Amino acid sequence: MMSPSAPPPSTPPLCRPGKATDSDEEERISTPKMSNKIKNKGYLPPPLNLASSSSASGVCGTSCSSMKYLKAKAYYCMPWLGQVEKYYLSLPCYSQALILCASIAVKFCITFYILTKVLGIPFHHDFFFGMGKTKTVANVSYVSVEGPDFRVDHDREILSSDKKGIEEEKGRRAMAMVADDDDDEGDAFRILHIVTTLAEYNSGTRGTKRGEDRLKELLIPVLQYNVESLLTRKGWEVDVYLVLGFELKPERRKLIEDALPEGVGLEIWDNATPYSYDVRNGKKDDHLTEITRALARQHRYVLKDKIIHYDFFSVWEDDMLVTEDHVSNFLDMSRTLEKLADEAPETSDNSQSIRGQLTKRQIKRMIPGFIRVEVLIDHEQEGVTETGIDPDQNVSLDPEFCCTVPDNFDFLTDPPKNPDPDRLMMWESGIKAYGIRELPRLGWVVLLTGPSRLNQKEEITSYWTGEDGAFQDEKRPEGSNPRLFGQQGGYMVTKNQIGYLQNVACKGGFFPPYNLPFVNDGLHMVNVEFWSGGFQHFGRSSTFAQGCNMQRVISMDSAKFSKQLLYHTANNKQKTIRQAWRLVNANHVFQQLHTVLKNAIEKNPIKLF
Repeated sequence: MMSPSAPPPSTPPLCRPGKATDSDEEERISTPKMSNKIKNKGYLPPPLNLASSSSASGVCGTSCSSMKYLKAKAYYCMPWLGQVEKYYLSLPCYSQALILCASIAVKFCITFYILTKVLGIPFHHDFFFGMGKTKTVANVSYVSVEGPDFRVDHDREILSSDKKGIEEEKGRRAMAMVADDDDDEGDAFRILHIVTTLAEYNSGTRGTKRGEDRLKELLIPVLQYNVESLLTRKGWEVDVYLVLGFELKPERRKLIEDALPEGVGLEIWDNATPYSYDVRNGKKDDHLTEITRALARQHRYVLKDKIIHYDFFSVWEDDMLVTEDHVSNFLDMSRTLEKLADEAPETSDNSQSIRGQLTKRQIKRMIPGFIRVEVLIDHEQEGVTETGIDPDQNVSLDPEFCCTVPDNFDFLTDPPKNPDPDRLMMWESGIKAYGIRELPRLGWVVLLTGPSRLNQKEEITSYWTGEDGAFQDEKRPEGSNPRLFGQQGGYMVTKNQIGYLQNVACKGGFFPPYNLPFVNDGLHMVNVEFWSGGFQHFGRSSTFAQGCNMQRVISMDSAKFSKQLLYHTANNKQKTIRQAWRLVNANHVFQQLHTVLKNAIEKNPIKLF
C-alpha cells in the first residue's frame, strides 16, 4: 500500500504547493466517496493502490480510479476548489441544477464564438437544433429554392473529420455536389445567363433621362448581343433568366422573346424585390417596405435552384457587355488555376516570393477577375493619367475584345463603335490598386485589391506598383478601399468554383438561407455591390464579415488583359462622378503596369518554381 501523504512515485506532481508543517491546523472536508486531510489549506491526493485496481474493475475499473486521482490532484493544487464544491453541495437541489445549466450554456456560447468568430467556421442552425431543413420560399412561383444545401454537410464534415486532410475532403465534397448530371444532351456546354434589372424606365437619376425606355433601349440590345456572341462558340447552349424589380407585361415580354435567338430558353422572375421591415437611422420600421438594394441578392436563389442543370453561370447587371471572348478566357484561366492547385504542394518555403511556388490553399483562392470600363463619349474629355510611373509605349490594350460594337448596335448612349484604346476609362480602380506576381503557365498576372484578414498561410504576395517609391510616402491601400476595389457589376463562375465558395471561402455561405454573420437573411446593411460581383466575392472587412476573400487575377498579356475588361454600356459614370481624378485612362494604367513589371523582374531575377 502506497503512502497516503504523496502521489505515486511514477507520476510527476502537477504542482508544488508550500511544504506542510506539523503546526498547521487540520480540518476534515467530506466529499462523495473521498475524504482527505488538508494541510496548508490544500487537498492531499487520496491513496491509490494500483495493484488492487483489477479488483475494483467490477465497479468502475482503473479509469474511475484515475479520475479520482486527477480530481484529488486538482484540489491539491487549487485549494479554493474545495471551498467552492463545499458551498455548491450545501445549496438546495434546484439551485445546483440552475448553476449546472448556466455553466453548460456558458461553455456552449464560448465554444460557438471560438468556432464561428475566431476559426471562421459557418454553422447552419439545423445542425445545432435539428429542426430539419428550412425551406426558403421566394415571393413568386417562378423560383424554387429546393436545392443542395452545402453548408449543413460542410459543418458536419468540419466537426467530424480529423484536421489532416480536411482541405482535400472539402474539395472532393464540392466536386461531388456540383458534378454534371448525365443526360441525353451529350457534351453540350450549358450556360445560364442571369441578368438583374431594377427599373423598366429610367428615373432621371445617375446621369439618365427620366422616362427613357431602359428595357427596350438598353437591356434588350445588350442581352441580345451577349447571347448571340456566346452562341458563336460551337457546342455551347445558352438560356436566359431575368430577375426584375417590376411587373413585366405580356407585350413587353414578347419584345424580349423576339430579340433572343431561336432555341434560347427564357425564364423571368418579375416583382422580385424582397420585402422586409427595414432599419433606418438605427430604428426598425413598423411596416413592410421593398428593400430595393436586396434585389441583387435574388439571383442566388436562382443559382441554387439551377445548379444541377447548367455547367456555367454568367450573372450580371443589365448594362454589362459580356461576350464569348470573356467567357472563353475566363474558362481557360480557371482550368489552368485548377491544374496548378492540383499540382501545388501543401507547404512551400518560398511562397512569399513574387516568383515563388504557391501552396495549394493559396492557388485555390485565385479566380480570374474583371475591370469595368466605359468609353468616353465627349471627345474633349480625357482620362486621367497617374504620375510617378512612366508608361511603356510598346504595349497597348485592344478594345476589339471588350468594347467594339456593330454599327447597328444603337441604344441610349449611342457610344463609339470602334473606340481608341486611350478612350477607355475606369473609375473604381487605378494603378495604386494593383500588385503583380508570376504564376506557372499563366506568366505574370495582376492581383486586384480586395482580400483582407486572411490566414497568413493563404496570403498571396505581390509586387505593389508603389514599391519603388512612385507614390512617395503613400502606403499600399487596404483591400476594402471602395474607390480602388473595382466592382465588376456581376461575375462568372463554374460549378466547381461555386462549391468552393459555398463550402470553404464564404463565411455564412454563398447560397441562401443567410444566417450568421448575415442579419435578417442578408437584407440588413448589405448593398448592391456586395451581391453583384464585389464585396462578398473578393473582400472581407469589419463591415462585410461575410466576405469570401477570393483573389482576382488578370493576365498581363495584352489580348487577355483586354478580355478581362467589361464594357459598362450605360456610360453614365463619366457624367455623374464629379472627382475628375477618378476617371482614369485604362490604357495608360496597362502601360504603367508593364513598367512596373520590368522593375519587378530586375529586382527578382530568379524564378523559384
